[in-house]
Amino acid sequence: MKKTFGILAMVMIAASFGFADTLEVLGSPDITPMEGTYSLVVHHDNTSTAYVVDQTPADESIYRFEFLFNPNDISPGTANWRHTIFWAQSLNTRPGNGTCPTNPAAKIPAYRLFLTLRDGGTLYGVRAVLFGNICGRIGTINVDVPSNSPSKICGYWMQGADSVTQGESGLAVVGATDPCPTFGDAAYETAAIRNNELAIMQVALGSLATNPFGAGENGDLTFDSFASYRTLAP
Repeated sequence: MKKTFGILAMVMIAASFGFADTLEVLGSPDITPMEGTYSLVVHHDNTSTAYVVDQTPADESIYRFEFLFNPNDISPGTANWRHTIFWAQSLNTRPGNGTCPTNPAAKIPAYRLFLTLRDGGTLYGVRAVLFGNICGRIGTINVDVPSNSPSKICGYWMQGADSVTQGESGLAVVGATDPCPTFGDAAYETAAIRNNELAIMQVALGSLATNPFGAGENGDLTFDSFASYRTLAP
């Protein structure tokens, strides 16, 4: 099953939070929609966060997503730059265990996607950071992203069957008009993850965190055509 979210509706949900970094549906004459009529633009100056949230995932043991992305004219303040653009969260299954919050109602990370600079600050990449049952980071996947041009980011997250059988996550970047690879395609960079107690129940897209290394960073990030699925098959 596929769930696609209209960009305009998503921004209306986020607008009530009043973040300093701002979201805009187009609005700027020098930003062209990536697809159709509208795109979600994040105007970023690393002062706070601005993002949209999808709470429709229902404890998914398999979660797959895709979206169009353009780093536009981001000016990183340092070659150590990293910027969270997507995350998926789970219920807190082990409160106070490992690095998990003690509050049982807290949401915990299962998957985070960063936009990064690589090779001394000359090349963009996306880095998927994977989390395990006790909330610690236990794996990463790195894939290059073309600078200043649209791409489609494709990813999946799969829960392990039990405490012994590990789950798996995959990440691929393709052309903006290309379909995402099918499950098992060598185009996906993959990593195993022990995550059998986690299940996706909330995701977010946009500018999700400030960068402690990036004082002075600024610019625009553009997103479009976000879609999520609870199956591995297209």
